[in-house]
Amino acid sequence: MREKLQIEAGDRFTKVDAVQPVVWVVDKVLEMPGMPRHVRLVKERGHASTTVSIETLMNTRFFRPAAN
Repeated sequence: MREKLQIEAGDRFTKVDAVQPVVWVVDKVLEMPGMPRHVRLVKERGHASTTVSIETLMNTRFFRPAAN
């Protein structure tokens, strides 16, 4: 199993299966009672946003850290 890493606002990720590379930035970590922790991601260049679980964000089949 993959080691758990600390996720915080400002961390940058890309989707593994993206046709064109898009950088998603963690806007905030969401704590919802009775639910796994999630993060709100916003496009680095654009206005789109999405919410994913931290488990999904850390799964290298879906996301990977973006280069600085």
